[in-house]
Amino acid sequence: MLSTLVSGCVNPTPSFSYDIEPISNEGGSVWYEIFIQSFYDANGDGIGDLNGVTEKLDYLQDLGVSGIWFMPIHPGGSYHLYDVTNYYEIAPKYGTMFDFQYYLEEAKARNIKTILDLVVNHTSNSHPWFQEGLLDFVNDDCGSPASKCHYYNFARTRSEGYEPYGGGVYAEARFWSGMPDLNLENPFVRDEIEAIMKYWFDLGVDGFRLDAVTSYFTGDVNRNIEFLSWLGDTAKAIKSDSFIVAEGPWSMTSNGLLQYYPGRVDSYFNFPVSVTGNRIVDRVRLEQGYDLARVNALFNQNLHALRPDAIDTPFLSNHDQSRMAGIQFVENNELYHKLIASIYLLMPGRPFMYYGEEIGLKGSGRDENKRLPFIWSETDQTGQTNPASAADYNMSLQVTQGVEDLKLIPNSLWHHYQKVISIRNKYNDVIEKAAVTALNLDTRLYTMQYEQGNQDLTIMTNVTDSPITISNTLGLSLLEGIFPTTDKGSVSADTITVPAFSTLILS
Repeated sequence: MLSTLVSGCVNPTPSFSYDIEPISNEGGSVWYEIFIQSFYDANGDGIGDLNGVTEKLDYLQDLGVSGIWFMPIHPGGSYHLYDVTNYYEIAPKYGTMFDFQYYLEEAKARNIKTILDLVVNHTSNSHPWFQEGLLDFVNDDCGSPASKCHYYNFARTRSEGYEPYGGGVYAEARFWSGMPDLNLENPFVRDEIEAIMKYWFDLGVDGFRLDAVTSYFTGDVNRNIEFLSWLGDTAKAIKSDSFIVAEGPWSMTSNGLLQYYPGRVDSYFNFPVSVTGNRIVDRVRLEQGYDLARVNALFNQNLHALRPDAIDTPFLSNHDQSRMAGIQFVENNELYHKLIASIYLLMPGRPFMYYGEEIGLKGSGRDENKRLPFIWSETDQTGQTNPASAADYNMSLQVTQGVEDLKLIPNSLWHHYQKVISIRNKYNDVIEKAAVTALNLDTRLYTMQYEQGNQDLTIMTNVTDSPITISNTLGLSLLEGIFPTTDKGSVSADTITVPAFSTLILS
């Protein structure tokens, strides 16, 4: 079926260089998710660390990103650290608090903001809160409102979502027994969360990514929204310019995502755009550019009607999903991946990349396979990390060329990402918070009009493998373009020709 949807063949290999204007990342809005363990190893133990990230800040600035989201950095019992044992410390495998503070200083010097994974749906069952609460519950010593047994949902009988902890005691633990759920209605728990946020804000962190928010009160959207609103308001009271983005529902539809926006955090990840909903990929395969623009514009219009201050966060994949690079096209595979990057990185809001996306890193199956080591060089193993012990990905399917190799190829995927992000940063003042309208100039063209104040842009992308020529009825002028082949197209007073897989920035 793919061969009928993705027809024709454009040679992606002719040598050419992207014309990349050196644009500052300051004030940009492209974010970059990092699983530190897999990123860069600065001390030679095979595990990525904070000093490794610090060493690579110049790389990230050169790529053009303006923010980093760290997956959990606190101590925990599992390799991924989503089972937190101490919210105020750095996981020893990643370094020290001094290392983190030095990272923050260096990141800020490069216009790169930082948000941390804030995991408050649950803790580790080794967390002192849980150990103390369990002891109080076992001893029937829960009389004080401040007792830690009220921090969790303990019971003497087992019900759905509850796990045994010995002695006939059960506690709610929706993910597994090693991660018991916090009682987020408890005012003492909320005081703890407020103190945690303040601590990291005071250190210089810019915000948080909220994990598992639909599980805060399982099956109860309204209670989840109430807690999210409390957390968002509390964060803004501590740091007015903080950025809070929530995992949100893994919805295939915009309506499923929009139902959470009454919860007053800045943003919820746009899963319909990602590999979960495959909105971009599916419509590219069907050459339905206008339909993609229409749906994306309608979502943003509905979003801002509901919450004028809300910020969309489009992305392709994250640490819980099969990587985008694993989606294959029969022909012109790299060109299609370049095309998809051009679309989502120029969407309104704050797009999030997943580390390795810019080199085509692959991974699917069990979670450890979705968090495989970044590849820096095909030959130089300096800083190379080891995969998690449970990873079983077939590495014969993995890319072999790393960043340093792709930098030497002028028309590589890496240079394409750098070019698109440069365009994004240049026009971000218009794009990020724009009111958008889909334009139906040709059903195969993804055309969006962006308006912010007295500024406007039209971004036109050809989602097919053949040039498209249309009448220039709107009197548009070419500002610049993103051309992943040697064909540069043309714009005249009468016609516009958009080459295959290409994007025009017009005014």
